[in-house]
Amino acid sequence: MATIDSTLVANAVATPRVASPVAISGARVRHQKCAFEVTAAQMVNGNIFRLARLPSNARVSSIKIGNDELDSHGTPTVTFDVGVYDTLGTDKDSDCYATSSTQLQSAAALTELRYEAATANVDKVEKQLWEDAGYSEDPGGMLDICLTLDAAVATAAAGTLAFIIEYTID
Repeated sequence: MATIDSTLVANAVATPRVASPVAISGARVRHQKCAFEVTAAQMVNGNIFRLARLPSNARVSSIKIGNDELDSHGTPTVTFDVGVYDTLGTDKDSDCYATSSTQLQSAAALTELRYEAATANVDKVEKQLWEDAGYSEDPGGMLDICLTLDAAVATAAAGTLAFIIEYTID
């Protein structure tokens, strides 16, 4: 039987010891969380809900979203994406975290969506927000994590939308 070391363990047991970047080993986790009310009138295809504004060098480790039923039709149709916009509202990659999720069609507890999109493969866990957004270099400043409705709502309903976003910037 073999023992295989991750890069972090290999660095720790190397002689001489190799320091791993704090951003991926030992960084302080920060949170942004909120629960807010959504009106039925806001549940329109194409509407963008800005959830949080993070530094472009943040490393997003978790995006959890919970909600009341926001499409009350017997055959609900609403879907949404989760991704990154700049602070002026320009789509940088509107579905880099979640693509066409049906979660808003019924009430849901906080559900992890950070790695739901096919493009958010687990090999990207060390990437910074600006990389998730598709920039070729860090633009500096802040970027927005947004939820975008991407399909018509059959019967819009008012309710609560909540999120917890965890990230590091060390």
